[in-house]
Amino acid sequence: RQMCIRDRLREELGDADFERLISRIHNINVAGERCLIVAESELHRTFIERDGIPAIAKAFGVSNIRVVTQG
Repeated sequence: RQMCIRDRLREELGDADFERLISRIHNINVAGERCLIVAESELHRTFIERDGIPAIAKAFGVSNIRVVTQG
């Protein structure tokens, strides 16, 4: 059975980091090798960039990830 992306991210990050980093993301857009993530705040963006980029890249199969904040 193929895992959905959410399950792959949870497996890569572990439950605590998944909740801290992924569950609060406002939006994720993927197009080809690019991924745009809308974080809830500058602090959240910093945490995603510091702790989540490798797992996100692996789960989505992307090589270019940009994290922005809403507003």
